[in-house]
Amino acid sequence: MSTTQRSESMNSFFDGYVNSKTTLKQFVEQYDNALKDKIEKESKADFNSFNTTIACISRFGFESQFQKAFTNEKFKEIQTEISSLMYCNAFFERNDGLNSIFWVIESKRVYDRNKDIKFKVFFNEKDFEIQCAGCLFEFKGILCRHILCVLQLTGKTESVPS
Repeated sequence: MSTTQRSESMNSFFDGYVNSKTTLKQFVEQYDNALKDKIEKESKADFNSFNTTIACISRFGFESQFQKAFTNEKFKEIQTEISSLMYCNAFFERNDGLNSIFWVIESKRVYDRNKDIKFKVFFNEKDFEIQCAGCLFEFKGILCRHILCVLQLTGKTESVPS
């Protein structure tokens, strides 16, 4: 197998185990070793998540809810979103049927300038369905800073339904 035939994720999975001179027999043996190492790393990460608590950085109830629900690594991602709330401002635009439509303006640093980027957020309070045009939840399974900003604006910071 040449490196160009494998995807980048497979490349990183086999780093240190196989190279271009690896025979098929060696590959099978090294695949087993790589799998065992991956399982061991995941087990250690699970153990650390269950036995170590990362402190909350805010007083939002949803943060402590996420702290209890997610692994430490995923919780760190949430905390990055929470700490980035200071760069976001949400504005109510209008109601569209059951949805309230908000704009969230995030100030981002691009090279040496600040740039305002707009994100559209849809919020159905009745069913507690909320969606951001940035789709971070759909891609990474966590609520983005734009959704959290709308929750903050609407006073829905104590908890989110599962």
